[in-house]
Amino acid sequence: MDNQQERLTLAYLAGIVDGEGWVGISRNVNKGRRAGFALLPQISIHMVGPEPIEHMDSLFRSVGLPSYIQHSLARGTSRWNVVGVKRVRRVLEVLLPYLYIKRRQAVLVLEYCDSRLGRPYGEAVNERDLEIREQVCALNTKGKNPQRLYAELA
Repeated sequence: MDNQQERLTLAYLAGIVDGEGWVGISRNVNKGRRAGFALLPQISIHMVGPEPIEHMDSLFRSVGLPSYIQHSLARGTSRWNVVGVKRVRRVLEVLLPYLYIKRRQAVLVLEYCDSRLGRPYGEAVNERDLEIREQVCALNTKGKNPQRLYAELA
């Protein structure tokens, strides 16, 4: 794939993440951790039907990015997902120049990923990690966020 085609593909993927996706840090119960939970960076796109998600999966793979899909036959939905510090960081670094709506979430999640990668594996969650998660959650809150209402797009 040539550079122009790759840039167009990345811009398209970023647009889908902006419009249909979720960029955040989930809190998973993990009794093996000192805090009793783990924070996990994640990017996901959830849609009805498998076709759009399979198309997304093929596009992400075509530009060398990690990709994972899940189908729920009972609900008739599909989800594209990238989970984990290294994988999420890799995807966000490439999509960041093209993100608009989810840019602030992406910057915060990248900060979290860089912080985690700079510390030993298994080290306890610190206050800044929790602050970053809280800020990302606030940006992702439906209906109460001016960003979602396009009041302060910058």
